[in-house]
Amino acid sequence: MGTTIKVDVAAGPGQRFLPALIVLGMAALVTLPVMIPGLGNGARATELVNSAALVALLASLLLRLSLHRAVGALLIAVALSTFWIFDEISALSLHLGSVQSRMILVRWLMSVPTAYWLIVLMQDRRWRTLVTVGLLIGLLICLLTVIWDYAFFNAMAHVPDAFAEEQVAYLGDTRRATGIFSHPNAAAATVLLAVPLILGLVDEGRVPRGLLAVAAVMIGCIFFTTESRAESGIAIALMGWYFVRRSWFHALATIVAIGLVFAVAATVKVDDPAAQQGLFGRATDFASGMQDRELTTRASFDIAFENPFGVGSRYESMLQQRTGIDATHDGWAQLAMLAGWPLMLLVLIQCCRHAARLWSRPRPIEAWVGAYILTALLFENQFFVPTFSAFCLWLVYLPAKRLT
Repeated sequence: MGTTIKVDVAAGPGQRFLPALIVLGMAALVTLPVMIPGLGNGARATELVNSAALVALLASLLLRLSLHRAVGALLIAVALSTFWIFDEISALSLHLGSVQSRMILVRWLMSVPTAYWLIVLMQDRRWRTLVTVGLLIGLLICLLTVIWDYAFFNAMAHVPDAFAEEQVAYLGDTRRATGIFSHPNAAAATVLLAVPLILGLVDEGRVPRGLLAVAAVMIGCIFFTTESRAESGIAIALMGWYFVRRSWFHALATIVAIGLVFAVAATVKVDDPAAQQGLFGRATDFASGMQDRELTTRASFDIAFENPFGVGSRYESMLQQRTGIDATHDGWAQLAMLAGWPLMLLVLIQCCRHAARLWSRPRPIEAWVGAYILTALLFENQFFVPTFSAFCLWLVYLPAKRLT
């Protein structure tokens, strides 16, 4: 049957609620990659979760507990990461590649135990809602850091941390908020993971449909503060799909409601009509940045096809030489260049399989998350965010039996 977590109902209140609080807190930290003060090398809260998950997994092995069948899928992912590991060893010996890109591999491997426990807990009806709520709490805190950054950022007094990888992004004279993240697009993509999680909870009947209003507000807040179009558009499309599957009337009402949220955001942002026009222009400007995106994406796939087993962190210098830009704008191309086609295709196929379940009922949480990650990675290299490694590894496992 696999690993299970049991709570003695006859135990005292503290013993009953302590495991639940631990699960809730750990789940929140999975989606809250905040930098830990006092620790070097840019260590983040996700490293604490990954370490705790590894200790728990090792304890299960020492106690000879039966493991969940998902361990097989995760071992395949680890095996396919072997090319990536050798690439990084080679790059390190030749003093090539950046520390930032090399840390993607470290966090990918460290996320394997975390993904295992995510699968185990999410496959247990007793813990499924609690874990999802924990993930949402972490994402809500992330959103609050973005809002705080937008409201109180002072460019003159701002001094980045020693290990910070922050990129200050502007649109004209307007700074795009980042919160605890290195880029506004990373902040938007991570925070809006809350939308598929909420849709999944509602679709499974675990929370009332009124919680969808929270998802709509989060989309409006993110676009208002980060002005990230692709991530906001994907979240809106997922909400639209939920209502289309219910009825066209509900779909139209949703589009109107979200449109009003954006209209209010544009109205209250500033009193200057030119700036308001700029916000609307940002939402409808599909040509801005497309030339760089097309150039880097095409070059990224060229590198990936020339090196089918990946080049590790060296991809940045190779991309810089070809395009003058060291960042790809496609997460799938980034994973293919880092780890090679075998691992990238495994993650891509599993995300597609999860997303395909949106066409039928029941539509589980994993289906909504799979559809979001599948599309979000098309527009940005999100593997610099530790949360995406854990979520992609979580989706590598597709249960044969659906939860009802």
